[in-house]
Amino acid sequence: MDYYLAVDLGASSGRLVLGHIENNKIMTEEIYRFVTHGKQKGDKWAWDCNVLVENIIIGMEMCKQQEKIPKMIGIDTWGADYVLLDKEGELLCNASDYRDEMAFFGMMLEADRIIPYADYYQRTGIGRLPIDTIYQLMALQSQHPGVLKKAGSLLMTSTFINYKLTGVIKEEYTTAVTTGLINAKTQTWDMETIERMGFPADIFTKLYAPGEIVGRLCESVKRRVGFDCDVVLPASHDTASAFLAVPSTDKDSVSVSNGTWSIIGIISEQPINTPSAMAAGFTNEGAYPKCYRLSKNIVGMFMLEMIRTNLGGNIRYDELVKMAENADNIQSVIDMSNLMYLLATDMLAAIKDDCSKSGQQVPQTNGEVLKVFFQSLAAYYARAIRELEEIMGKKFTALNIVGGGSRNDYLNNLVSKTISMPVIAGPAEATILGNLMCQMIAGREFPDIDAAKSACAESFPVKHFS
Repeated sequence: MDYYLAVDLGASSGRLVLGHIENNKIMTEEIYRFVTHGKQKGDKWAWDCNVLVENIIIGMEMCKQQEKIPKMIGIDTWGADYVLLDKEGELLCNASDYRDEMAFFGMMLEADRIIPYADYYQRTGIGRLPIDTIYQLMALQSQHPGVLKKAGSLLMTSTFINYKLTGVIKEEYTTAVTTGLINAKTQTWDMETIERMGFPADIFTKLYAPGEIVGRLCESVKRRVGFDCDVVLPASHDTASAFLAVPSTDKDSVSVSNGTWSIIGIISEQPINTPSAMAAGFTNEGAYPKCYRLSKNIVGMFMLEMIRTNLGGNIRYDELVKMAENADNIQSVIDMSNLMYLLATDMLAAIKDDCSKSGQQVPQTNGEVLKVFFQSLAAYYARAIRELEEIMGKKFTALNIVGGGSRNDYLNNLVSKTISMPVIAGPAEATILGNLMCQMIAGREFPDIDAAKSACAESFPVKHFS
């Protein structure tokens, strides 16, 4: 039996999941899970990327112990964070942790001074997010000007892990787009932007599409895990993998990956970098195989996790949902696009304060706060869909919700009522499945993406809300 090993690294945990085909269905089995939290050094957060690699190797050893040897392995991660290698190929500095993203707000203003945002958006199609690599590099250049001069290459987090496993550097397209330095038309590094920002051009390596084989395991890794396999590029940005697993092929539907971030949008064959898309705050990120994902990012379930933390951290998520369902009726909504919620240490107080400042009814109980959160998320989806309809000049007929948030029936019903169209919820493990689907296409289990989507839909039934 051919096994495929998907490695999904998120902001709080990493997972290694084996997949295989059985009776034309995709079967999955979690092998290993570990904590991925970065470490604080002084007043800065950073990922210890060698620890991430070590945990992946431990998971591969577990595959050997269970005699389930993968034919391929693919790694997906969050976007934007990067590693610098020196000119000898050794680690120069660990990746910044995007929890430091508020330190990059000033860099966005500085970037506008160097390249007016309208010109930048026309070139890249990328919306403003302080976590994007372009602003991280500007901050590094400002605070530690000598570091970039020592750099030999810049690798996104997933690329660095592949490099440690194989000794080969192959940068993947969908995760490279999160740098904010890719030209929307050519789908390659935008050298004019790179040069105007003063970044050394030679640190940016050649880009490859998802499905490309990086190489076989290097000797040291092969000896340790006890087997050899191909390392393949999935859609390495976790959101690109999640959108790949949307089972619907309906061109008139919108999709949302509902996890730590809530990311809503559509797949397009062409970049949509029009003035109306820019004004509405949409970004053109990478999609499988080398398409575009016109989407919006909001903080999403991060806020729910913070509410849970503020309430002691011991309440189950289904109990939080029940608290919202049982709360008294309240119509207040907050602006879910406000990135200042990422800074809030007391999310309950932040939501109440937002309602007060906007002249709305202020929630009094924890259940009312939760109800405001859920209906605000639904309202934001509705607004984003209306904006997409205006940008694209068409009507959409359904919303696909994938990711962990797709399990929330209360939210799914609320969204369906708010947007006045059907909601198709699932699969919940979309990122892992998108990673596996890309590998399985490369491994010739499926002839194309449509066949992979069909198998995914058959393997993981969705729920309908209308």
